[in-house]
Amino acid sequence: KLVLSIATWGLLDMCFDDDDEARPDHVSQFAVKGFRVVINFATNDILDIPELRDTVFQLLKEVASTYTGEFLSVSSDDAGKFMQVVEYAVESGIPDIAQCGYSVMEAIALHCHRNNTQFDLLKDFLENISKTCATSSVPHQLAPALCNALYMLIGVAGVEQSLSVFHDQMSHNQLLAAPFDELCQLLNNTDFFSNRRDAKRNFCTDMKTVLATIRGTLIM
Repeated sequence: KLVLSIATWGLLDMCFDDDDEARPDHVSQFAVKGFRVVINFATNDILDIPELRDTVFQLLKEVASTYTGEFLSVSSDDAGKFMQVVEYAVESGIPDIAQCGYSVMEAIALHCHRNNTQFDLLKDFLENISKTCATSSVPHQLAPALCNALYMLIGVAGVEQSLSVFHDQMSHNQLLAAPFDELCQLLNNTDFFSNRRDAKRNFCTDMKTVLATIRGTLIM
């Protein structure tokens, strides 16, 4: 009940308009601080309760997207717990919850790009996605969300570092040598954060092809 109450309080803050002069600063701060309390109580047992899970992950998405800068100023302990919650989301197998996890990754990467900053979480996100790709454990309906998040993450982290992370995950299986080469070609030929409107769309389309290749390879 404590977790649900705090999470719901945080969601109430989202009802204020960002330009509303009546919006008290302490309310926006409470949304972030409240979520920090939430994630420290949010064990897997708690997140397995549907009512709690839905509210917590809605709060996660809103706080990470709306107050990204303040959200990223959390302590290393909070950051580690936050990563566990995101991992729970993308590995849950529940489409809406997993979609939330990928949306959070994308929002944080976009914030880092706009502010020319780097956080350890970016590498953690890349490692999580690369593991998902290498094991072909992403459901078909979640591939678009994964690809959108990946596009933003690679754009911020850089192609070289991103390929290094993918290599660590894929090099253990010789069957994935050809898909990894396909991935290398895709990343090296993509102009991340290009002004071209179709750059992201083309990347996501081609990345889905890579995922299909990995899936087909692992099934053989």
